[in-house]
Amino acid sequence: MKKNLKILAVEDNEYDVELCCLTLTEYGIEYQLERVEDELRFREALQNQPDIILCDYTMPRFSAPAALNV
Repeated sequence: MKKNLKILAVEDNEYDVELCCLTLTEYGIEYQLERVEDELRFREALQNQPDIILCDYTMPRFSAPAALNV
């Protein structure tokens, strides 16, 4: 049984997320992706229990180290 990969993308640049999506699709990976840009939305999105988190290291309102602390 094939499972959709639940991805949480912590990214402020919409185009970087699109590039990831294009690559996943190119490799035939089925996925559901949610993009967030700040800590509040990150905490809310964690309730969906993502399989993987892709995180930009530094953003204006949030960062990878801050995400790891959550």
